[in-house]
Amino acid sequence: MKSPNKSNKKTTVFRVFILLIVIFFVYRTMNGSVPEKPPENASTTEYLSSAFKAYRAENYKTAIAYYTKVISSNPKTADLLEAYQMRGKCYGYSKQFEQSLTDFKEAARIDPQSASNQTNLGHAYYDLGQYSEALRCYDEALRIDPGHGSAKFQREETLKQIERLRGRS
Repeated sequence: MKSPNKSNKKTTVFRVFILLIVIFFVYRTMNGSVPEKPPENASTTEYLSSAFKAYRAENYKTAIAYYTKVISSNPKTADLLEAYQMRGKCYGYSKQFEQSLTDFKEAARIDPQSASNQTNLGHAYYDLGQYSEALRCYDEALRIDPGHGSAKFQREETLKQIERLRGRS
């Protein structure tokens, strides 16, 4: 028979575990998981801030709406670039790969000499199963920045995927 001490310890540990889970979710809710909606006349900076909070909270639908608001406001180039980059990521995480590709193409058009833009574009092509296009983008990113870690890693993963597909043929 189990001793009452062991049973009480297990119950206490279980209760502490449940309490920690509750605290985690309350903390997350109170710290930006549901970002406040900026006022209708908010500045581009306020929309970018709210969009990023929504992105960090994995509330991609809200983030997409805010980044779209930034893009439609005809902002300065740096803000426009950030909005396309981040909205593209949100679309990707939402499995809306065509929209992600469109935004990453636009970001790469705005700043074609950014290795990160080329890498993001490669991710979008990869997600769509267009591996040769993905490789082209990763190669371009590595031409721009030979030390770009994500481009190196993704290029290798794409090559492995191509080999796996060839092995099935």
